[in-house]
Amino acid sequence: MSHFYALIKPASGSCNMRCRYCFYSDVMNRRETPNYGMMSRETAQELIRRAAEQLSAGDEATFAFQGGEPTLAGKQFFRDFFDMASELIPPGVKVNYAFQTNGLVLDDEWCEIFTRHHVLVGLSLDGPASFHDRNRVDANLQPTFRRIMAAKALLEKHNTEYNVLTVLTGNLARHPQEFWNFLCKENISFVQLIPCLDELDCASPSPWALTAQRFCGFYAKLFPLWLKALKQGRYISIRLFDDLVSFYLRGVPSACGINGQCSLQHVVEGDGSVYPCDFYVLDRYRLGCIADDSVPALRQRGQPFLSQSSCASPDPRCKACRYVSSCRGGCRRMRDQVYFEGDTCWYSRLLDEILPSLLTETRKLLGI
Repeated sequence: MSHFYALIKPASGSCNMRCRYCFYSDVMNRRETPNYGMMSRETAQELIRRAAEQLSAGDEATFAFQGGEPTLAGKQFFRDFFDMASELIPPGVKVNYAFQTNGLVLDDEWCEIFTRHHVLVGLSLDGPASFHDRNRVDANLQPTFRRIMAAKALLEKHNTEYNVLTVLTGNLARHPQEFWNFLCKENISFVQLIPCLDELDCASPSPWALTAQRFCGFYAKLFPLWLKALKQGRYISIRLFDDLVSFYLRGVPSACGINGQCSLQHVVEGDGSVYPCDFYVLDRYRLGCIADDSVPALRQRGQPFLSQSSCASPDPRCKACRYVSSCRGGCRRMRDQVYFEGDTCWYSRLLDEILPSLLTETRKLLGI
C-alpha cells in the first residue's frame, strides 16, 4: 500500500494573528519571496493530479492544510479542492483531510464544511488564558483566548472531529499541573504539544523557546497525571505518549524523526513550490514546483535532505545510550534543543523515567 502525504499552505504565510513565537515569520524573512500569496485553483488541481498519478485502489492520501492561516484562502477554495479530489483521486483510495487553524474566523459554515468532508481540525490553543493570551494575539495585538474557546464550542456543536495544538513554550513547560487541570476542565481529549524552538541558526536564544531540561521535565511531571487518569478509565491522548507507544510497542514510527530519520512531507507553498519539511521552507531547500515536476522527481531531489538528516553515525554523546539503536538522535531540527543540553541527553532520562510504566500500562489496556 502506498501513502501520499502533502502539507499544503494555501494562504502561504498570510495570517490574521501575530503570535509572538511564530517560527514561520522567521522562515519568511529568510526567503527572497517572503509570501507566495494565495494558492490558485489551478495549482490545487495540479497538486491533486500529481498525487493521483501515484495512487491506486487500496492506497491512501492525506492532504493537510496549514499556514500562516489556511482559512484566509476562503471557503470556496476548499469546496473546490474537495470536489476536485473526489473527481481526480482514483476509486478505492482512502483520502484523509487535516486542517490546522487558529480558529479566529471559524463559524457555522466552516464547521459544516469540515464535518461534511470528515476533516480533522487542529485548533491552536495554548492552555489557560494566562498562557494563551500572553503569546497568541490578533493583528491588533488583542488577546484571543475567548474567541478560540468559542471556536472550540462551535466545533463541538457540529460534531467536527478536532484536536488541540498547543505550542509548548519555556514558560508553559514550567506548569504541567496547571495545563493538565485545563485539559480536564475543558474536556479536551486529544492534544499535540508542539515544541517552541529557537529560530534557525540563531545567535541568541528566543525568550519563548524550550531547553532540553525544561521540555523533558514537563513531560516527566505530566506523565503521572496522565497515567493516574488512564488507570481510572479516562484516556487523554497526549501525542508524545501515543508516539512512544506506537514506536516502542508496535514498531511503527508514527512521528517524523522519532527514529532519527526524516521523511518527506511534500510541503506545498502557495505558488506550488515544494519543500521537504515545514521547518525548512527556505530557498536553498526548494525541491521544485508541483506544476512542473512529478512526485517521483521531487522525491529524488529530496534524497540529499533525507541523507543529511539521518543520524546514521550517531552523535558521540549517543554511543553509550541504551536507546541509540532506536532513537538515533531523534529529529534533526529538535536534536540540539529538546534532547541535548551540553553533554546531557535529557530525552534519554525522560525515557528512563516514563517508558517502562507507559508500555506496561498500555499492554494491560490493550490486553497484549
